[in-house]
Amino acid sequence: MLFCFTNILLLTLAAAEELGDNPSVIDPGPFSKYHSEIKDYDLAETAAIGYDRIVYSPSKTKKLYIKSTDPAVVPYDKSGTTISVFSTKGPLSIIRFNGYKSYNIDWINEELLHISIWPGNCIELDEIINISERKKIYSSGFDHCGTGKEP
Repeated sequence: MLFCFTNILLLTLAAAEELGDNPSVIDPGPFSKYHSEIKDYDLAETAAIGYDRIVYSPSKTKKLYIKSTDPAVVPYDKSGTTISVFSTKGPLSIIRFNGYKSYNIDWINEELLHISIWPGNCIELDEIINISERKKIYSSGFDHCGTGKEP
């Protein structure tokens, strides 16, 4: 599974180099306030917030209920997203991240979730989360502008 993601990541970097966008790999540590937080599901905590959209896993054995702040109303440094993760057997966990300009969520397979968080225009933070084990198995950062810091 991780082999598949590594190949995808290498192809993405190769394509970016072809297009003239060659991001440098950076230590994601200094940007830790933007990383996701994973915790056990709590109905009382999530029931009142609702959701904006649902994202199903490839075989539809799991689904994400996603609620994000409205970027037209909330400045991006105050933005937040809550993801409630469910399987066919019930709730699994909650994933949260804050202070981003944009983000993207993709399923790699039925167990692995890829989250790309952009705290600004230049820095991209990539995470892979094992949904069943409720833990991050990969975390990396990329600087697309060569500045090494958030703009």
